[in-house]
Amino acid sequence: MTLREFSDWLAEGIDAYLSWYWPTWRAQTATHSGQNLISVMRQIWHWLDRHRYLQGWEGLRRADLEEWVEDRNGQDIDPQTTLHYLVMFRMLLRFLKERDYPIREELFRVMGPRRQRRRLPAICLSWSIANWKRWS
Repeated sequence: MTLREFSDWLAEGIDAYLSWYWPTWRAQTATHSGQNLISVMRQIWHWLDRHRYLQGWEGLRRADLEEWVEDRNGQDIDPQTTLHYLVMFRMLLRFLKERDYPIREELFRVMGPRRQRRRLPAICLSWSIANWKRWS
């Protein structure tokens, strides 16, 4: 995995992040952590590149990330995976904002996907209520 597939501005940001954090990661996991970050950024970037025309960090808006989250929800991707990717992307954005990159504050307010509540089968509900009444 390399940074060549990213636009220059994005590759520069990822490279700065990796260069800063690489020495803090354990030697056994540093390569995996770096590859994982690049993989996550690649997936987000491919979507943004197909659906948005971004020339730099200043063009990235909250609506772009919210639409990415919604699109992933529509693809039946595990909400935890989407949340994990969003958290990793926010880490990169926070790092870059602290180094005076033009990152909009609104990007940190993107909500992760919501899990749909699973309903218990009626038999489980009736059993639970009956047992609760008996023990109370």
